Amino acid sequence: MTPEQINIVPALSSFLILPEVMIPMIQNPETKSYDFIVSLGSACIVADKIQKNNLRLFSSPVDWIVSNPDSTAQFIKSNFKDFFNLDNLKIKGIHDNNTTYLVQDTKHDLLFVHDFVKGIPLSLQYPHLRKKFSRRILNFYRWCSEAESALFVMYFPEADNYLNRIKELELILRENFPNLDFDLLIVFLSDKKEARVLKVLENAYIAYVYHDESNWIDSDPFWRHILRHFSINFSPKTIELAKLAYLEKKRLNFKNTAQFVYTGLEQYESNGRWATGNRTRIGVKIPGKVSRMLVKCSTYKNKYSFVYVNGEYAGALDFTKNNYLEKEFDISSIPAPEEKFILEFIHDMPVSPLYTGESGDSRDLTVYFNNIKFS
Repeated sequence: MTPEQINIVPALSSFLILPEVMIPMIQNPETKSYDFIVSLGSACIVADKIQKNNLRLFSSPVDWIVSNPDSTAQFIKSNFKDFFNLDNLKIKGIHDNNTTYLVQDTKHDLLFVHDFVKGIPLSLQYPHLRKKFSRRILNFYRWCSEAESALFVMYFPEADNYLNRIKELELILRENFPNLDFDLLIVFLSDKKEARVLKVLENAYIAYVYHDESNWIDSDPFWRHILRHFSINFSPKTIELAKLAYLEKKRLNFKNTAQFVYTGLEQYESNGRWATGNRTRIGVKIPGKVSRMLVKCSTYKNKYSFVYVNGEYAGALDFTKNNYLEKEFDISSIPAPEEKFILEFIHDMPVSPLYTGESGDSRDLTVYFNNIKFS
């Protein structure tokens, strides 16, 4: 779509006042995919909604705290220097759940809502929480330094000078991660029942999404609507950075293992038995030499599925004569660095989980490596 000159009118009423400005924007941008999507705060709702839409691959340091855009930008710039310093932490109250303290970082204007258990001195809880945040910081920089593309999502609690603040955040991210191709999605919460995404810069989007502080669940459909523009591509790099299941002799249950990466490229299905779209990717780590792969697969409408292992074509599943198929593939000549395998099934037609009421195909998939099975 050609950028148009449109007028941004105040749309967020009690949450913020958006000044009238004239800037070129693109409404309803095309869907983009990334190696990963991560929250930069400034409230828990960002991580919550990303997770509910199955776009959250790891925890960022600011996922579950109340922060502000400026301090987060400076933390990224300084490698989170002075972040979560015990000397700056003071108890300000008790959470509504009556189980955790509300602990404020008085120097950087942060509020830790979920971390400190009520009734236990902060000093006793601090060491293990310090390890948790240090781990999240290291993991955040690992993904940002090694991945090829990313979407950073941040909530702006106010709109004053927002375009310049976006540019400043973009500059800090680019200086710290020069090899990362990234976009920014800045979210404004609205008391109107709306969900809009606009592209305001070459690599920046703003979104207006309905929010009721007393009922977060009610806003789920509105977040789904704006996040449909963004997806995880589950590239080999994504799967390499994500946790891979380490198979031994026991069967892995897709429903119960959070370490397994299994997805259709259009929509992630968390139970692992179904895939949406015409591609399914699986990342797995298997000890020892693997020479044979047995695939058992059922289908209703799909005629062919083409199988790739670590980017190399392994063969095809032909369902033209039978909707259930067992086929063995010789993968002994395919390199598997660090015992990692990325399986890709490219289906002749899109696949949909029928139990959600969508039309299309469904598939039950079981794979054996030598005598090791996962399904």
